[in-house]
Amino acid sequence: MRALLRWGNWPQLGVWIAAYLLACQHQPATIPEPPETRATMAEIVAAFQVALPLSLSSEAFSAPENRSALDRALAQLSRSAGSLEAHGRGRDAGFAHMSHALSRDAAEIEWRLEQGRSEEARFLLGELVNDCVACHSRLPSSAASDLGRSLYDSVDTSALARSERVRLEIATRQFDRALTSLENMIADPIASPSQLDLGGFLSDYLRVSIRVRADLARPRLTLDQWQHRAELPAYLDHLVTGWVNALGTLRVDAEPGSELEEARSVATQAEAIRRFPADRATLVHDLVVSSLLNRALARQALREEDSAEAYYLLGLAELRVAHSYWLAAPEAYLEAAIRAAPGSEFAHQAYLVLEEETIAGYTGSGGNQLPPAVASWLDELRALAAAER
Repeated sequence: MRALLRWGNWPQLGVWIAAYLLACQHQPATIPEPPETRATMAEIVAAFQVALPLSLSSEAFSAPENRSALDRALAQLSRSAGSLEAHGRGRDAGFAHMSHALSRDAAEIEWRLEQGRSEEARFLLGELVNDCVACHSRLPSSAASDLGRSLYDSVDTSALARSERVRLEIATRQFDRALTSLENMIADPIASPSQLDLGGFLSDYLRVSIRVRADLARPRLTLDQWQHRAELPAYLDHLVTGWVNALGTLRVDAEPGSELEEARSVATQAEAIRRFPADRATLVHDLVVSSLLNRALARQALREEDSAEAYYLLGLAELRVAHSYWLAAPEAYLEAAIRAAPGSEFAHQAYLVLEEETIAGYTGSGGNQLPPAVASWLDELRALAAAER
């Protein structure tokens, strides 16, 4: 996991709440938010308004005189997060997974603070920033969020490093500002090309351009000019060449109802290019696939078998483009593929990938240490994947 924030860094709690708060508004315009969800958001905002100022420093967060107000705010956040999880049921798997994670982690953070482990609570909050970025670059958006702007403006961004500021811009859905910031970073002659890549900023730039703005021309021009101007390491020069070519040939403006077919085609093209499973030469292809499938699934208009295929392909794409393993979005998509059409070929394939990834995640020098709850979960999904149709 590329963890941007560490203990004692900038206002982690504000970014975390902002991300989840805005996730509920990050739906296609054809899916209106129900009144109960908007009411829950208001409760989260109220908790946020108390907790944000206290999260700006370790001292304020742990000060005894602030404890009562912070306890009330985090208790409200935990209750509201539980309500949001209930509202998330029945949505697409990405939204449902994020709302469940919020409920789980809000309770965990509240518990750690009760135990006097305030720095751990702040650390957990900070570790979720990259997933704010991933969530808020999931679906198209043509305008900045007013709520996100108010949250962004509540932070003293002059105290942030440029790299931290751009992540905050994406987390609060200030996308035009984020794209400009990223392009300034890429154009900076003293910026290390490999650090821009390994720090995730090139992938952030492509993610926002492709999935949020559905714009392939802008990043193609930016990366083409950068490649000819900067001295890139050989590996990165190879990757950028492939990305620029893909940006010039692929498209994300599929007609509603044709996204799955288009995603299949792009995924097939990527397979012909990919040299090894984690090859980032197909990053643009994977982002286009995930963009198409996220839109198709958010409308909830696919048949069971098609939903299973879409979730399966999305899970594979997210395994390659995900920011981190903190919220395990690929896991949620693969599980959704199994549950969408038990016994189908896509359910079977999704289970194989999910089992391998899960076992690998729990295997270390001490051997395979699957917790009983995880083993039971895999048993349930294995039975569903093998069910008779």
